[in-house]
Amino acid sequence: MHTHSLAKYMKCIDRDDWPGVGELMLSSAHRLAKAGADFLVCPDNTIHQGLPWVIRRSPLPWLHIAEVVAAQAAERGFRRLGIIGTRYLVDGEVYPEKLTARASGTCGRTPRNARKSIASSSRNWLPAFSDPKQSPASSGSWAA
Repeated sequence: MHTHSLAKYMKCIDRDDWPGVGELMLSSAHRLAKAGADFLVCPDNTIHQGLPWVIRRSPLPWLHIAEVVAAQAAERGFRRLGIIGTRYLVDGEVYPEKLTARASGTCGRTPRNARKSIASSSRNWLPAFSDPKQSPASSGSWAA
């Protein structure tokens, strides 16, 4: 398992620099390949938006979360999915693109006014995670 700090990713994401996100992912891919991994999984939905800039140059194959979701939705006959995630994810094309490619259905998008309410409730805890010095990993406990 390897990851760069959330702060590094957020610098790219805040600039809408998905190729930059991809470069961070590619850096991790090379480290994991050297460590002996057979394939790669990115457990973060949001940064999947950087994956198109990585796939062709990656030393290993990636398991794409939205492709797995689309496959399961098709297999189970689901026609409409609700995805919970960051504004970058719900405003992006990660899931709609994969669902459309599989003809699995559509994603319901949360209205912007509902997203504002959800976002305001997370403002108390989210900023701590953009500073690696304040992250749970470095402090040994989760801030509530």
